[in-house]
Amino acid sequence: MTNRLAIVSVLSLVLALPTGAIAATPSEVGYTQGSLAVSDLASGRLERAEQILTPQSLEDARDPARLINIGIVYARSGRLTEARSAFLAAQRVPEEALVLSDGRETSSRVAAGEQLALLDRSSVASR
Repeated sequence: MTNRLAIVSVLSLVLALPTGAIAATPSEVGYTQGSLAVSDLASGRLERAEQILTPQSLEDARDPARLINIGIVYARSGRLTEARSAFLAAQRVPEEALVLSDGRETSSRVAAGEQLALLDRSSVASR
């Protein structure tokens, strides 16, 4: 795992709470402010978040924090297949240490796995 820390929105909060109920994170540790679209996700600005998170380079496409957050955008947009693909991709790229928006520190692979489990639970619940 690298030493870079990243703030990642948490899907359970995004799915469980109404837009605006998630406190905006003051910074995105190890990233340029706004580059992980945390405040856009928290505010429900999904189109803007997707524009920010869409990979612009190979490095972006291999960034687990970016992949997890775009997976959250897809899940909130009802694009569950794309969300699943993003979370699976986050598990396949090199592992990184993350600080989640709820303050927990975890590995990117664990965070992506949690997002997949939440996605599966929400899919089952909506049937």
